[in-house]
This record gives sequence, structure tokens and C-alpha cells, in this order.
Amino acid sequence: MTTLTLERRFEALTHLLARYHSLWSPLPFKHKTLPWESNHPELSAWLVALSDAEVDTLETNSEQLAHQLRRFLPPTAALLELCDLPRLSPTNSPKKLKGPTPGVPGRKWAQIESFAATLPEVSGPWIEWCAGKGHLARTISQLKHTPIQCLEWDLSLCTKGQAMATKELLPLTFSPTNVLQNPALAPGSNLVALHACGDLHRALLHRGTEHRATSISYSPCCYHRTQSPAHSPLSQLGQRLLSFPFSAQDLRLAVHETVTAPTHDRRRRVQNSVWRLAFDELQRELRGVDHYKAQPSFRAGELSLSFPEFCLTLSEQNQLPPPSPLLLQQILKRGEARHRKVTRQDLLRHLFRRPLEVWLVLDGALYLQEQGYQVKVGTFCDRLVSPRNLMVQGLVQQT
Repeated sequence: MTTLTLERRFEALTHLLARYHSLWSPLPFKHKTLPWESNHPELSAWLVALSDAEVDTLETNSEQLAHQLRRFLPPTAALLELCDLPRLSPTNSPKKLKGPTPGVPGRKWAQIESFAATLPEVSGPWIEWCAGKGHLARTISQLKHTPIQCLEWDLSLCTKGQAMATKELLPLTFSPTNVLQNPALAPGSNLVALHACGDLHRALLHRGTEHRATSISYSPCCYHRTQSPAHSPLSQLGQRLLSFPFSAQDLRLAVHETVTAPTHDRRRRVQNSVWRLAFDELQRELRGVDHYKAQPSFRAGELSLSFPEFCLTLSEQNQLPPPSPLLLQQILKRGEARHRKVTRQDLLRHLFRRPLEVWLVLDGALYLQEQGYQVKVGTFCDRLVSPRNLMVQGLVQQT
């Protein structure tokens, strides 16, 4: 692990992400030929020539992927080094816990347990931000023997969470709250949030620092879920260094990873990708316009359609004539070929997935630091438990 200050790590990541933005920003499924291919013909040829087995290996092994890409992009080793963050040390023993809460899946329980175990030893009231049914709050309450206020906008989740806490004799209080509307916070509170998405964790940082929370501990997720069309850095350093804003599409890359999905879900995603790429071929041909056109998502029940039914449904939605059986056979083969190429081109984007996420997390951490907090950044669980395993801890510095 490399010992770097948050600022130096952030500066280096900003430089590399900006330098190679033209490689990781374009979405392969939107382009039959990517904008960067003409400038990097050897890289393009190498990616397309990869076997299925090689793709499977590189998709799950970022170190090997970086090693393979180093001949085309020498700074890839630096990207991995900059993403090497420490494991945060536990401050509480999970042995104090009664066991998994009923209804909480094993991996989710492992995330909750690991997150709660790393929280700082501090005094003052505790608040869970976007608490849901309060699974994390119940865990923290057991570990620290403390009351916790749970902020959650969904009234039904508040009702269920309160009933569970009452049954278990735990001192939890649920407050139906829209955290985006500047909720009042008790002075000296300790704020926690596990996998708060986009604007929710940004609001946590703004509200927490405004109310001078004693501690702010959070693990962010789904950075692209924001009302803003482009990402404006939180930190002053980020605002100075980043010469252009990342789009919501760019931010989506940071969470474009699944390590825990069942096999049947992965097969369904592959089928969905092939069919959508095939329909993209079809709509280009029937419209006479060789450009990508976004299509609506299908609900779960609609995914059981046959391929002809799938294409007919989308054709009707796009006011296109029904395709002939022969044309459907042809475009399905073209969709399969496009999927094969897209899967390989996506590997290049995968190289920048973790660096982008680390950059976003460091931006929040630096914002806390600029607001007078002592900050730690690291992982709280293994990647196979959750790929969203980064955590920021901020303790207010007493003046």
C-alpha cells in the first residue's frame, strides 16, 4: 500500500482521469466504432481479439487487466497504486451482536456488521441517515449501547422499523424525514450512512458540517443519482483541479460492477444486452439513420418475451414497420457480434472504474477536511462482500 496524503492521491487521480477521459467516457454500446479507435488501433485490435476465457478473467481481475493494458497505456500501474487504500481497523467487536436480523441477506448483514464495527468511539447522539428499516441502527445500538434516531422519508419503512425495534427492546426512534430538505440535527450528533446514493450522501456532508456534527461516517453509492446534469466537485481542491465536469453518464461507470449476482441474473443481462444491440441494428436500418437511439427499459415480466416479440414491441413503440423473420435472423447475429465487441471494449472502461470511484470518495473526504474535520478513508469490507466497500470517517477537530 502506498502512503500518500489525500491531496496528492486526489491530484494524481484527477490528472489521469482527465488525461484519458476520451477513452473511458464513450459508451461502447452507443457506437459501432468508438471515437478513440482510430487513434489507438493496436489497443482496439488487441481487445477485439481476446477470447471469451480471457475476457472472463480480466473482468474480475483488475491487477491482471492493468498489467495487460500497460503496453498500450503505460500509466495503468499508477492507477492501481492510487486506488490502494487501507482497511479501516475495527473499533468494536461484532461478537457483541445477537446475530443477523431476520430478513437481511447474508452479504448485506456482513456489510452492516463490518461498517458498524469500524465506527469511531465518540460521545453524543447518533443519527442514521436514510435508515430504511434501521438494520444498521439496530446493529450500532447493540454495539455501542446507545439510542439512535433514524431518518427515513418512506413512512412505511419507518413504521416497520419502529415495530421491529420496539419488539427487540432497542432504543431507536424513527422520524419520517426528507433529508434533502435540510433536516434539523441535534448539536454534536454522530451521523452514519451506509450506501447513501448520490445527492443523499452529498446532503449528508453539507448538513452534517453545517450543524457541526461530532462525527460523519458514510459509505457512498450510486454517484450518478443526482438532480444535477453534471458533477461539480465538493472540495475546493477538486473545483480548482478539474477542468471540466464529469457527466452523470461518467459517474455511472463508478458503480458499473457486479461481483455478487447469481448466474441466472448474469445470463439474463447478457441476453438483454444482445437483444438491445440487435434492435439498435434494426432501428438504424429501418429508420435509415446510423445513430444510436435510447430505448425504454423492460419490466421483469416483459423479459420473458421471445426475441421476435421483443423486437416487435420496440418497433411499435418507435413507430417502425414490423421486421420480417429473415431480417430478425440477420440482426440477431449482428447483435451477438456487437455484444462480443462491446464486452471487450468495456474492459478498457473497467480499468478506470475504481479510480473514478476513489476520486469521488476522496473529493467528499477533502470537503470534510476543508470544513475542519480529521478524516480517514479506507475499505470496511472485502470486495466480494460488496464492491461499494469504501468508507469515509470524519471527526470534527476541537478548536
